[in-house]
Amino acid sequence: MDIISHIPNAFLKCQVHHLISMNLILVVAIVTSAASCIVLAYAIAPDFTTPNSAHSLHKQFDGRINLDHTSDIVRGGEAKFYARLTIDKNFMDVSKSCDHCIKIEYTPSGDNKAGVAYIYDKLDLKSYQRIVFFAKGQQSGEEVSFIAIGRNTIHTTSREGDIFPNQQFTIVTKNVTLDKTWRRYEININNIDLVDVTHPFGFVIYGHRAEVGQIFYLKGVTFDPMPAQHPLPILKTTL
Repeated sequence: MDIISHIPNAFLKCQVHHLISMNLILVVAIVTSAASCIVLAYAIAPDFTTPNSAHSLHKQFDGRINLDHTSDIVRGGEAKFYARLTIDKNFMDVSKSCDHCIKIEYTPSGDNKAGVAYIYDKLDLKSYQRIVFFAKGQQSGEEVSFIAIGRNTIHTTSREGDIFPNQQFTIVTKNVTLDKTWRRYEININNIDLVDVTHPFGFVIYGHRAEVGQIFYLKGVTFDPMPAQHPLPILKTTL
């Protein structure tokens, strides 16, 4: 009788232990699944720590303007017509010493002016004093001016000759006449407001006659903390 009377108690204890074990397994499974979901969500979420992240450009900017991202530009003047101004971002020509440089080809139609400015997310450029870059022409005689330190703005009235009505640039250089040799150029950006810059660099190319193509090459656009030694002369301080 004693043995038989203990059977239900032993059975119940076994059942209790079994239920406890199953609950523990269930808890572990839930925790593991939750952890896996967190890891997966982190893995597929946008990376806001890389230099290419729009939210971290102002933190991760290393001084180099990425000319390869030709979609991140604003077009002005006749550049708004894509057939009038084309950009080959990975042009290669050993004879022209052009290895993955940028080829810009402009065919004027009458206005004889086309511009491009590169877009970034509000940059803080206080640690830089100059912009350095290299440029050359296809035939010699190509005329280009360079623009820098631009910001989005809204004008109530249009300004005559303004090809960037929604942007304002602090620096506009005098026209540069290019030749067939790579030349190094500098733009002095010292002693100006360098906070919240959305369009750090760009160019305006001019056509001499309608339908006469203009081609020039550009590479190595870099912001530098060193003072400018031989900066381009400035035409005006706003565009």
